Amino acid sequence: MFMRTHLFRAMLAFVVSLAVTGTALAQGGMIKGKVLDAQGQVVPDAKVSIVATESDARHFETTSDKKGEFIQIGLKSGAYKITATKDKIGTQTLMTTVRQGGSGSNLEFRLSPVSGLTAADTKKMAALHIDSHTDSYPYGEDEKYNSATQFTHVAEEGLVDPEFSWHVGIRSTTYAQGVVPRAMSLGYKIVSLDELVRGGFAQRMAEFRDKVGKRPVYLCFDMDVFDPSCAPGVCTPSWGGLSAREGIDLLRCLTDLNIVAVDVNTVSPPQDVNGMAAHLCAHVIYETLVLLSRQMGLAA
Repeated sequence: MFMRTHLFRAMLAFVVSLAVTGTALAQGGMIKGKVLDAQGQVVPDAKVSIVATESDARHFETTSDKKGEFIQIGLKSGAYKITATKDKIGTQTLMTTVRQGGSGSNLEFRLSPVSGLTAADTKKMAALHIDSHTDSYPYGEDEKYNSATQFTHVAEEGLVDPEFSWHVGIRSTTYAQGVVPRAMSLGYKIVSLDELVRGGFAQRMAEFRDKVGKRPVYLCFDMDVFDPSCAPGVCTPSWGGLSAREGIDLLRCLTDLNIVAVDVNTVSPPQDVNGMAAHLCAHVIYETLVLLSRQMGLAA
């Protein structure tokens, strides 16, 4: 009798648990995910912040379990920004949309430190953005995040210090008016391609070096800074850009900077011709690796 009573209670608790979970899922959406480090190992006890980006700023906090997994149920429909953080490992933010009654988003986070930088350090970070476009465009609520707004968001979110950040190589037409004044209003310095060429690569980069000092620098290199004659396969080609020789020379002027992060972007293979942009991109990556090697004292 004693065993039957306990078995009945256990079954009743299980049924109630299923009912509560089912009700929560029926009433809202769900976000679940897994947190890994740069090597693909699970990260337990990572702090996960879930913030609604539409209407009211609903905010939820949870942590990853021993398997690196987390789940948040009972969410209203809408867009959410999810940030996973673990001390001494790293931080990553992803965006997703929750829909009522759906199966929910299943996210994977890959945390990696940026040369050991803390959140306080990123507020001092300077961006050196080499591109034919500012990527600091205004945005609307219908499309906040796209390839033309990333430097708007990092300025607004305090991830870089615009006062020490430059957009270099700007040229060409735009699909919106006032994009250069818009970037300047965020605090960025604009160096057009004409100013870069006429002032000289070494001189302009020396001015940037003097400005940032030993601050951490994020180097963002967009392949459309090159002329389409040498890099045809890019997302937004624009005539009148740098030659391959000029682009390589510009990179070699970036010595004695505290570069902590690099990305080389916007190669578009379907538009490429005989792999020209892809091969040039590979060489740009090689040049940035040489820069980092010299910075670490590894150059011969």
